[in-house]
Amino acid sequence: MDTKQERAIKLVLQERTRQNTLKAQGRFRYTCADAELSNAEKVCILVEEVGEVARAVLGQPERPLVMDQEGSKEELKREIVQVVAVGLAIVEGLL
Repeated sequence: MDTKQERAIKLVLQERTRQNTLKAQGRFRYTCADAELSNAEKVCILVEEVGEVARAVLGQPERPLVMDQEGSKEELKREIVQVVAVGLAIVEGLL
């Protein structure tokens, strides 16, 4: 049986695979694991993903603070997984 931590790690690894697939398909030029991106560019990508988490939080249905987007628990989870996966890619690039 998977623990919540194991399921969370699995989601992050699936997202890293998705990022690499999108790069292979030509949708992304680089991932944050690639040396071609500067650390400043990688941080900008990470911050952009964090902004998407904030947007999902602000749109939560129980207390929406923005009206043009409705957030959900699933969307929030997806966005946070993307933040962690980008962070993982940055660490991969530093190894």
